[in-house]
Amino acid sequence: MSLAEYKPEHFSHETRGDVVIVKVIQEKLSEEQNLEEIGQELFRYVDQYDSRLLALDCSLVKYASSSAIGKLITLHRKLNRIDGHLAICGLQQSFMEILQAARLYNYFKVSDTAEAAVAVLQGESE
Repeated sequence: MSLAEYKPEHFSHETRGDVVIVKVIQEKLSEEQNLEEIGQELFRYVDQYDSRLLALDCSLVKYASSSAIGKLITLHRKLNRIDGHLAICGLQQSFMEILQAARLYNYFKVSDTAEAAVAVLQGESE
């Protein structure tokens, strides 16, 4: 199966050059959803489809539990191990505050829009 054929339950995606824009299609990332499945779907972009530049569009996300944020940290580390990069974009105020409270806002590359995240990631890969 190619990336174009991959249809995860919790994400949609599109490619812009070498960058894969992954849009979270959930408002809440918490234990109420199957976080293990969400993590597996997210990690599949790196592990199965060899995506090295990911822009994670969180514009629909209003809340993320600490376990969900742990999945983002794991994704960030997976990408770093293969010289890849992650940018998070479209953060709503509530999600931004969660990252700031956890002192993780500056841990991630954060952009306002998917287009800005793509530009940051393309600059990283040069």
